[in-house]
Amino acid sequence: MRSLSVIIPVFNEEKTLKAVITGIKLFQPLEIIVVANGCTDHSSTIAKENGCIVIEHTEKLGQHLARVEGAKKANGDVLLFLDADFALPFSELQQFLTSILFENCDVTVNQNPKEHPSTEVWKKIVAEWKGHKECGKGSFCKAPFALTKEVLVKSDFIKSTYSVEAFIETLKVAGRIEHRHEIDTKTLNRFRPSHHNGFFHKISCSEKRVIKEHVESISKELLRDKRGGYKDAGRNREILAIQNYNVQKGVGSELYSLWRPAVVCYCSCSK
Repeated sequence: MRSLSVIIPVFNEEKTLKAVITGIKLFQPLEIIVVANGCTDHSSTIAKENGCIVIEHTEKLGQHLARVEGAKKANGDVLLFLDADFALPFSELQQFLTSILFENCDVTVNQNPKEHPSTEVWKKIVAEWKGHKECGKGSFCKAPFALTKEVLVKSDFIKSTYSVEAFIETLKVAGRIEHRHEIDTKTLNRFRPSHHNGFFHKISCSEKRVIKEHVESISKELLRDKRGGYKDAGRNREILAIQNYNVQKGVGSELYSLWRPAVVCYCSCSK
């Protein structure tokens, strides 16, 4: 069985952190790494008292960058990423981890059944675009998720700026992806009206963050080269912009006289 490292980003989660640590200890992980970024409460002290490795940053890194800091220090064969604001049921987390711990997959993502429709569509777009339609609405935007150290090393997960970008980079090298589990993290999470509350005519702050990450990450991927990685079979589309041709008489000249006005019209309309 593969060894397990658990990585938990923390920002002022003293009320819930101990329960999260106590629950994950049942799996006897190799290590629990708590990344305290910008904490002003007793989260770091609680983590240390419960035998965790603590990485402290005075400034708030953000959730993904905190995960990256923890991943850099992890020694286990499998890296499990959890949130610190709620503990997951042992039975559900056990099913979630079984496949990757027993070497039956390389990445495990969660299909949150309570996902926002506005973010769900973007997750599906990314998964299908990268050739992993089966991933559905699974992503690294919301814990839990897990990946092997081997996939971490092969991908650009650590170099990624956003969680969506890290997900895209991981999909490039991941062989087997487990995507069947549905753990309801939204109901378990602490409800914060200023962060989660959305109405029919207005999306919440968390939805905006997730959508923004998807759009920016996809844009960055597409702008890696002139055509976004898509080929045009050697065609020269710039010829459509040319309106004056020197056409020799002969076979094809009559056909050209028929389609040239359409080309000119197309060029004029596209400007």
